[in-house]
Amino acid sequence: MACNGVGVVLASGEAMNHEDAIAYLRQELTAAERRAPRPARKVIASDGEQYQQTNTRGPGGSHLSGD
Repeated sequence: MACNGVGVVLASGEAMNHEDAIAYLRQELTAAERRAPRPARKVIASDGEQYQQTNTRGPGGSHLSGD
């Protein structure tokens, strides 16, 4: 299989029709996506931990944090 600048060419030298080329390339892309490493998932904090991490209120619960 090769590319002659206008489409996909089979080993026999014949040009592959567009519909078959699209199906072939879709299969190759799907296979490549399956082989690709996936990023590790983040550990989701509990509701209480998430609240403490995002709690940016200032003294007395005001929205002014003073920084």
